[in-house]
Amino acid sequence: YNSIMDSYLSAFNPNQDMSIERTVSDSSLIYSSNGFVELDPLKDLCYIDEETAKTLELVHNNVDPSNRRHTLLGYLNSYTATTTGARLLKEAILKPLCNYEVIEHRLDCVDYLVSRVDTLASVSNCIRKYGQGIDLDAVIPCIINLSKSRFGTLGIAEKRLDALETLETLMTQVTPLLGALELADQPTLNIYKTALLDPAFDDILMEISGKVETDARTIRNRKKKLLRIKPGIDGLFDIARQSYTAAIQDLEEYTKDLSRDDGIPWKLNYSESRGYYLTVMTTQVKKDIVLKPIYIKTNRTRTMISCTTKELMQLNVRANISYQNSMKLANDMLTDIFKFVVERIGSINRLVCVIGMLDMITSFAKLATTNHDTLIRPKFSPTETIMMKARHPVLEAVLHVNNIPIVPNDVMLSAVHQNFMLVTGPNMGGKSIFLKQIGIIQIMAQIGCYVPASSAHIKIMHRIVARSGSSDDNQSNCSSFMWEMKGMASALKRNESALEQSVLYLIDEVGRGTSIEDGASYSFAIAEELALRRYCFTVFATHFDQVFALTTLYKNINAYHFKYEDQLEITDGMRRLKITHELSPGLAEKDHYGFKMAEACGLPEEILRYAYSSEL
Repeated sequence: YNSIMDSYLSAFNPNQDMSIERTVSDSSLIYSSNGFVELDPLKDLCYIDEETAKTLELVHNNVDPSNRRHTLLGYLNSYTATTTGARLLKEAILKPLCNYEVIEHRLDCVDYLVSRVDTLASVSNCIRKYGQGIDLDAVIPCIINLSKSRFGTLGIAEKRLDALETLETLMTQVTPLLGALELADQPTLNIYKTALLDPAFDDILMEISGKVETDARTIRNRKKKLLRIKPGIDGLFDIARQSYTAAIQDLEEYTKDLSRDDGIPWKLNYSESRGYYLTVMTTQVKKDIVLKPIYIKTNRTRTMISCTTKELMQLNVRANISYQNSMKLANDMLTDIFKFVVERIGSINRLVCVIGMLDMITSFAKLATTNHDTLIRPKFSPTETIMMKARHPVLEAVLHVNNIPIVPNDVMLSAVHQNFMLVTGPNMGGKSIFLKQIGIIQIMAQIGCYVPASSAHIKIMHRIVARSGSSDDNQSNCSSFMWEMKGMASALKRNESALEQSVLYLIDEVGRGTSIEDGASYSFAIAEELALRRYCFTVFATHFDQVFALTTLYKNINAYHFKYEDQLEITDGMRRLKITHELSPGLAEKDHYGFKMAEACGLPEEILRYAYSSEL
């Protein structure tokens, strides 16, 4: 594919026909977050397994699964306006790009929009209109399903009318979107403009407007949907519609006659279950009013009286028959329109993808504009990952709400000198957040988004693996240690077809679920295996001192620790170990931070003294 023009629309061909089967089934080509080309999963997409997505909290929050705002998806999804944009963003997070040129072109587009706020605002406003009342993801499946339906039922005809109304809205917004992009001169946006110039959009709009009233959105009554179809298209349909209109007029005249004869201001209403029936507000009649025997199926509530009559029921049957006959004839006309539309389904699908991609890219630009002093454009390096003053974006957003500053930390990984960071520190010192922060910034960079750091030079990874000590999994009858071993087994498995591809390993305190001796040996062996994988980057957090012996055996391993202070501080009436959350090179300066943490939590003094005296 033509990566120079960016994979979003590099395979765009306005004259290319696309079959229904290819459009629906080949999601990697059509519904990919990376445009209209089929990307090679081994070369162009970064692999992230389910356990990694869970550990890094990419889509679901581990503490509160219902709170998706405190996830990477929730953080980046703040400015998307359409369902397609949100879905493409989710796909991009779970399958980041690996192609350098494609990522750079996406970042160039974000850069361009950040520097031109007027263009960004105009495009965003147009995209927002697509997000109002239109489920873009449902447009293509709905059109295809309705076109394949061979049943001329009332429901199908009504759904077809609704679908054409949605499709007409989709087409009419193309011109304003083109106007918003008119002055934009950027390679990726120029490709989008080319896609929006597809003549199929005007053809579809003319076909719909030639047979359907496109300005009949005020028609909400299901029984009045027939008025959307223009007269003169089919003589038999016009006769059937006139019969239905006459039946409705008879119902309205009958209602007026009842109101005049009985002195009750009846109103003609319609529902799917009852058909046409009479209603009157209780405030419009006497409280003790007694209706005549002709009124049947009476229902009284505190605010309304509803009923019908035998004659009204007969008129209702006549109206329903006329409506059914009309809709059956309408179905034939709508079938022809849908046949015309389906022949151009590829163009519609490209339009939906363009809108979704523009939605995602503009959301990146708005995020960067809103946080211009905290987010920067990442740069890419073939051999190293250096993040200066990097921060966890979700944690930073949460702390910002409470006016609490976040402590930034540096990341130094190099394929030439040091590809392994061995990290230790006290509980709650920031080890887990640090590991998640590295993974999240890596993903943000590879999806073409600005990252939270003062500077960032990042090596593109083909696989990201994150593992952490897990709780018991009762559903699979696994202990925490067994679950951990299964996770590490899949993490360490080599892909024989891609041995030299870059992998980022983020390993957080493995071996906690078994004995100290076994856990330390287990951690040591895993760390040594990863240290030998020189094409990979590893950040390994552990409490086992034995693992740090590897720093003397392998020059590519550097030790780091999170600082803390000996004294306890009192916060909200509770004693806490004073932790700086600052990462420093070298081994931990102080021992027994576990004892200090236990003391801060209020463990009885006699137990603490016994623990000190019984230290192994």
